[in-house]
Amino acid sequence: MILYLDINTRLNIKIMFFCLILLSFCLQIQAQKPVLRHSYTFNDGSPNDVVGDAHGIVKGGKITNGMYLAYALDQYVDLPADIIKINNYKSFSLEAFLLAGGGNDLHTMFSYFGNTLGNYGVDYVFQSLCNNQSSVTTISCKNYTAPWASGTDVATTFLQDAKFHHVVTTFDNKVIKFYIDGVLIGSKSKDNHIENTIEHLSNMYAYLGKSGYLQDKTWLGAIDGFNIYEGVLNEKIIAKSADAYLKGTNHTTDKFLSMLKYVPEIDMGFMPENKALDTFVGTYKKSKITVYPTILRTVDTIMYSQSTGKQLFEMLQQEGNLNVSFNASNLYPGELSGRGQLEFFQNGLKALISAVKENEVTTDYHLVSEILFPPNESEYNVVFGINVYILDSQGENAFSFLLNQHHNYLSLAGLYEKKSIDDNAMDFLLEKSNMVITGSLKKQIEAIEKSKIQKF
Repeated sequence: MILYLDINTRLNIKIMFFCLILLSFCLQIQAQKPVLRHSYTFNDGSPNDVVGDAHGIVKGGKITNGMYLAYALDQYVDLPADIIKINNYKSFSLEAFLLAGGGNDLHTMFSYFGNTLGNYGVDYVFQSLCNNQSSVTTISCKNYTAPWASGTDVATTFLQDAKFHHVVTTFDNKVIKFYIDGVLIGSKSKDNHIENTIEHLSNMYAYLGKSGYLQDKTWLGAIDGFNIYEGVLNEKIIAKSADAYLKGTNHTTDKFLSMLKYVPEIDMGFMPENKALDTFVGTYKKSKITVYPTILRTVDTIMYSQSTGKQLFEMLQQEGNLNVSFNASNLYPGELSGRGQLEFFQNGLKALISAVKENEVTTDYHLVSEILFPPNESEYNVVFGINVYILDSQGENAFSFLLNQHHNYLSLAGLYEKKSIDDNAMDFLLEKSNMVITGSLKKQIEAIEKSKIQKF
């Protein structure tokens, strides 16, 4: 039987068909529009979710100045994965505002959503700035023997530069994308690993600063904010958010100083016992302290930097409110000898004691800083250790100490910078090193003063 329809009926059917297509398209657009489901700003001093009810729990570390600071191992934020229920999403975006720390282990993660089986993380999505010498985001599901082997991942150069960064992962259940500072690093389809889907993610654990692999160490750094969206943020929105955030942090110096200022615990480093220590702690505020050019060393070279020494003098004057002056004379620390920083420090101390005794400068204390660099030809300038020598008017050790990557105050500072043609990277690296020297000196004195009060 042939059914004939009049022209109006056919027109109405076409209109209805078009409307259904339009409605379907609109519903699809509506479903894809990103919605902020959970947000952690830390602005109120808590890890509470300011959008939903998935409030976190701080497991060590400290929330201060609107940031969560992980300054030692085994510090992280535990989020309620069973409330977030990330595997119920059709698509998602993870947005982080971070201060990249330093001294991190080979494998760390700043966000992790998934499960743990034995020692392995499974059914997960994670983000990392330092994972096997890369910054990487990965989703891996349904592989319980070697989950790392079937991950759909995007990776780039690792970040441990003590600078602020904006990091985003998006996943539409087909393609994972990774953005750093508003730039698309790359994208990867899950075609080769079809099990890597949102519905296969586990709602068992959700961490900020911790991995689902039990052998991985926690991440050292600061989280300025973390957002979880249902839906995919587009490149324009991500770029705009990154631009606003990075401009808001201005030059890293102020934010970096504020972060170090709030490190509540500091490893003391090596400080040899000496008879003049009590005298220095009791008199340094009203004493004359002379600062000398900074010594820059590798195993094979020695240089003196008057500009770095003057900058340290200015920081001690402003930040420490000390009675300091600068002397342009170079104090020779002897040849670099020994099998490690401790021996470098001890031999340098002996040489500087002799140099100060030959020096005719009248002052209460002499302060010489020494920054140690490895003899490498990599794309990064790296500080592996700092020696600070403070000698009294007689040339005897008063408050000398060393710091290296084993001590959290230096490791958090991320003392390496990618080399640049105009050498601005080295200038900023030396500036950060001076911040570490200034802050560490202040904190070490405070720690000794506090211990004396407690003993009393």
